[in-house]
Amino acid sequence: MVRRSYEEFCTLDAHLHQCIYDRRYSKLAPLQPLGQTEEKTEMLCTLLSDYLSRLSGIIDNKLNCGPVLSWMEIDNRGNRFLLKEEASLNVPAIAAAHVVKRYTAQASDEISIEVGDILSVIDMPPKEETSWWRGKHCFQVGFFPSECVELINEKQSASTASTKT
Repeated sequence: MVRRSYEEFCTLDAHLHQCIYDRRYSKLAPLQPLGQTEEKTEMLCTLLSDYLSRLSGIIDNKLNCGPVLSWMEIDNRGNRFLLKEEASLNVPAIAAAHVVKRYTAQASDEISIEVGDILSVIDMPPKEETSWWRGKHCFQVGFFPSECVELINEKQSASTASTKT
């Protein structure tokens, strides 16, 4: 059993919606810090129970966000796993990306990616600085060319815009 405080659930919610889900898809109610809510213990228990019930319905075996896996104390196969605090996998993602072009690693600090993979992006400097981003996939952390991926929010925004016109 993993025991967590309400504040830790708020952190999970932030990580889930930073590197995995768009809130429109997840339909998970945003968890407000305790200072911003006047909920009583019973109400918080009901809120968290509903939240976990919805999360259980949408989560799948492709979960690859290091901070979320750490929070749940599992690896990407669902096995109990404790990451070291200093591990690169524990660096929070700043975006999620979908691989649109295959890339084979050419150096030890790069990762190989296949079309269709979903990556957690942990560093994406401006294009003027470099075309290489750093990300995580299947417990591997490394660099990959930014032109091989599309950010998931950008991809959804483009498809939403095209359906409106």
